[in-house]
Amino acid sequence: MNKYAGKYFSILGDSISTFEGYNLPGYLCFYSGDTRELSGVKAVEDTWWMTVINELGGKLLINESCAGTCITGKSPMSGCSNRRISLLRTEERDPDVILVGMGSNDRGFGVKLDSPKSSDTNYFTNALRMMIKRLRTAYPEAELWCSTFAPGRYTGCAPLFYDPENRPPAEPYLERIRSVTAEMQCNLADLDSLGREYDSIDGCHPTKEGMRALAEMWLHFLKD
Repeated sequence: MNKYAGKYFSILGDSISTFEGYNLPGYLCFYSGDTRELSGVKAVEDTWWMTVINELGGKLLINESCAGTCITGKSPMSGCSNRRISLLRTEERDPDVILVGMGSNDRGFGVKLDSPKSSDTNYFTNALRMMIKRLRTAYPEAELWCSTFAPGRYTGCAPLFYDPENRPPAEPYLERIRSVTAEMQCNLADLDSLGREYDSIDGCHPTKEGMRALAEMWLHFLKD
């Protein structure tokens, strides 16, 4: 029996989870215009998140994804902010399932990992804890999933999004995601643990084939 059939899903994400016409007004959208053609992600059904929702027989409630955003920070656009978390619902209903696909930008921008001051959300570990806490407070009945980020395989379609020589290593960020989700008993789709790469146009943003690979990674955990 599929426990997700008919359930409403909300997505909290960054550029990888954007798609033209499906994000909130004023949000930066990566998958729009020429980028859709370049990547092959031409229809919303090509995205990782809609593939997952359709495969599970669910329904999209809200896609609260914005390009360039991090979990960390004190701005209203930070993933840990009350504002972004509050926008995962509609006036009619709350989500049944929340999928969080963030953390890659925190690593890309080299945000600091740990601080002795637990309330400082400019640090990755603190912000991650705060995000999970606020999500649970706002949506106590929802099934919450966080994820690690998998490596993108550069196909050369576009210039590299990050300079690989100056990009911080992924492992310290992945370790924090694993430890915090375990500590807080939050569901984790540990995409990185599967040892797969996904095709990307720039080392970060998936092609159509890369989106399918990401969806398969998510489904590995959601169907387990």
